[in-house]
Amino acid sequence: MNKLWDKFILGLSCCAFMLAEGTDPSNITTLLLAVICSAIFQIKPSSAVAYLSVIAYSSLCIFSKEA
Repeated sequence: MNKLWDKFILGLSCCAFMLAEGTDPSNITTLLLAVICSAIFQIKPSSAVAYLSVIAYSSLCIFSKEA
């Protein structure tokens, strides 16, 4: 239950920051990709796919145009 509560708080804060920054497509895409990575890691925590999704998401964040 603690993991679910932590994810809820994290999602709520992400939505609050997204609303403060604006709801353009890049912000929504970033939020949805973060949710997908979190779900993959929750379903298969020790698989290579989970780690690859986190690495891919992190590399996309590094090379984004807003960085």
